[in-house]
Amino acid sequence: MAFEAMPEVIKKFPKAKLVIIGSGAIENQLKQEAIDKKLENNVEFLGFQSEIHDFIKNSDIVLIPSFAEGFCAVVLEAYYNEVPVVCFDVPALNEIVFNNETGIVVPKFDISALSESIIRIFNDPDFAKKLADGGKNKLYSYFTIDRMLNETIDSYNKVLSTSK
Repeated sequence: MAFEAMPEVIKKFPKAKLVIIGSGAIENQLKQEAIDKKLENNVEFLGFQSEIHDFIKNSDIVLIPSFAEGFCAVVLEAYYNEVPVVCFDVPALNEIVFNNETGIVVPKFDISALSESIIRIFNDPDFAKKLADGGKNKLYSYFTIDRMLNETIDSYNKVLSTSK
């Protein structure tokens, strides 16, 4: 999906680069797809990286074009590094990325909206900063150990109060 969005982004920002961190079973297939789509100058495969924060903090956007995710720690890493997130409206990303507050949540699998969202962030540094600041604030106000513990304890208490 990211490869589908890149041509529109490249039209507006010819030096834009999609940096792919990680490796896996489809890595070679993706590398071939980048070549087939003539994106090899704008896509870089870096494989596994242990210092992911160095890459995130030097990025303009954390793009997560997933079909579905569990709790996606990279979102919190983006918030920590004050980088806006762009993702599809899919579970659980749509529960931890707050549209136009911490990132942009794009209708699922809408490539045009994905491209437009990336371009919007590149075109509007004030909006990008607003999203980055929103992510940092959400990280420290909502994604806290105290909240998690309190909500877990509340859940257990509800179960215990209804069981005999």
